[in-house]
Amino acid sequence: MKCTDSNEQGHPKKGIEPYGCFDKGRGKLYIITEAQHAELGEGGDGVVVVLDKRAAKSDPNMQIRASWRITSEAQQREIAKLLLDYNKANPVTPPWKRTLESIVNEWQIHNMAYSLGYKRDHSADCDLNNNDEGKTLLDFIGK
Repeated sequence: MKCTDSNEQGHPKKGIEPYGCFDKGRGKLYIITEAQHAELGEGGDGVVVVLDKRAAKSDPNMQIRASWRITSEAQQREIAKLLLDYNKANPVTPPWKRTLESIVNEWQIHNMAYSLGYKRDHSADCDLNNNDEGKTLLDFIGK
């Protein structure tokens, strides 16, 4: 699906292309490196920025920046599928291993914590690391 240009708020700098789109083409997903993050920033309305930190040898992860902005489970699922597609097309060693359900579950836990004001410095961005695969709300309490 081609991303539309209907929402230019938070539009990133030229040269960094979206990996994919969601929300019927209105939302843009950027999967970037740490170095590109300074250029792109956190995005804005209709823009989701994901830092590719899968090269971390101890615990590979993908970090959804300002994940609290996406509250729709349907959109979270679309984005999670794009992340899984990206991972399949761009494998790393050691591998990043997450399932669709665990990504959406962790994202919703982060959003709930953020909306309640709980550890906002940790809950604003969703770090999808291998060590958290399959964890539930009870596993995250007290972290």
